[in-house]
Amino acid sequence: MTGEPLSICQKLLSGHRVENRDMLVALCQTRLVIDAVLGLIDPDVKDPTARAVRKAMRKLKLELELARLDREDAE
Repeated sequence: MTGEPLSICQKLLSGHRVENRDMLVALCQTRLVIDAVLGLIDPDVKDPTARAVRKAMRKLKLELELARLDREDAE
């Protein structure tokens, strides 16, 4: 969708990669990414790209939640 590997997009969205202008423009112009961020992709979607994006978003949310819990435990 963006021309970049999925792992780069995941890292960018999770804050583990510094964004650049081209990547931000590509992400913002991709309807599927916007839908994933907003949680609008149907769990039963059949399109493999949509499934991959939905899965990546779910994974990022879980990683962020685990990081938050780790920070709370460290306090």
